[in-house]
Amino acid sequence: MPEGIGGSTKKAALDKMADLIIEASEKAANDLKYKTSVYIPKNGTDKRGVSVNLVKPEYEKCTVTPPDTKSYCNIVFKVRHPRKLDSTPHYIGDGKTWFFDPMESKYTAPIFIDKYGFQFNQLDMMISISKHLPAWVYIYLAPNEVRISEKEKLKMPLILNKGNVHLFIKIKDS
Repeated sequence: MPEGIGGSTKKAALDKMADLIIEASEKAANDLKYKTSVYIPKNGTDKRGVSVNLVKPEYEKCTVTPPDTKSYCNIVFKVRHPRKLDSTPHYIGDGKTWFFDPMESKYTAPIFIDKYGFQFNQLDMMISISKHLPAWVYIYLAPNEVRISEKEKLKMPLILNKGNVHLFIKIKDS
């Protein structure tokens, strides 16, 4: 994240990234015909763990039955403090940036609530979310962490950027 967007502190950068993720998730949910609500702990001040509740009446587990206020279709985004880089790769942007390292033990990532089995195509949701994020945001999806159907999980690692799927393969010249 460019420093000019993320601000001058780790907390400001974390809050900005969380805001971008929330906005992109709400737009993606709307694209996929879900209604959403967002939960941010500690009266909306702790954006290290943001829950996006998805409601779609035609999916049994994605409905809300009173007195419940949440469905069982949720994405929890854990957003962690980034580290500042003084020199940024040219394809991201030059200058100082905030880097949300996927290799850290406490990394920024989506967690799908899967309490009652398959609920929705998580890959489609993440592709749609990536479409609504800035061009400098790249999302890594690990194998076996994202459901495509009730019986199938993502089998290979992917990078998502602006709604595009990038594979870790090279095409051989024929």
